[in-house]
Amino acid sequence: MLVRAEDSPVPVVDTTLLHTAAAVNAAFADREIVTTRVFDAPREFMFKAWTDPDQLAHWWGPMGFTNTFQELDMRPVGIWRFTAALDITTLAG
Repeated sequence: MLVRAEDSPVPVVDTTLLHTAAAVNAAFADREIVTTRVFDAPREFMFKAWTDPDQLAHWWGPMGFTNTFQELDMRPVGIWRFTAALDITTLAG
């Protein structure tokens, strides 16, 4: 269910209603992320880099962030839930 925040013209999602993968999929049916890039590497290597949480944690997100993956279900209705945390001591220089 989409709701509008009183102070914002941008629609936001009421996440309390998103209890199942089907509900999440329905709420975001009109949104899609498409990433295209050509790598000089075997297809199996690249697939594992995107789908293995241990490998993904090493390169996903901005430099200085630590990634923890709670769920990584790459099926079309799957859920990708992770935490990206910044160690603020790295900002001190």
